[in-house]
Amino acid sequence: MALGALDAVIEMKRRDTVLVGGIGAFPEALDSVAGGGLAMTAGGFAFAGAWCMVMIHDYDSGHDFAAAGGPRQTNSTVVAAGDAASAARLRDLTDHPSRIGFRRFSLAENPRLKAYDFSYSALLAAVR
Repeated sequence: MALGALDAVIEMKRRDTVLVGGIGAFPEALDSVAGGGLAMTAGGFAFAGAWCMVMIHDYDSGHDFAAAGGPRQTNSTVVAAGDAASAARLRDLTDHPSRIGFRRFSLAENPRLKAYDFSYSALLAAVR
């Protein structure tokens, strides 16, 4: 939808007065941000599923996630990409999720951890 809105803004010759942003780390959206089209996009929602899988793995391994942060944990998995560098970084993560070492987030795999850290900076540090 954001790319369609951007097309309409361009067609109406309003690029100088209208900024268009979107939601979703879709390749086309990230490429548009990198190329100066969309002003920004927010993405990374798929990583929420990855965090759930880590917590399920831990629970199945005898590490109740409720004891490490409570049953209603919140962590920001959404990232705003508003320039070429941030768009490229997010695109690389979403295009190649197998490069992320998700075991690093597991309390079962890392007994020294006392709480979950599913932050974007931790995600970037987990790239192999």
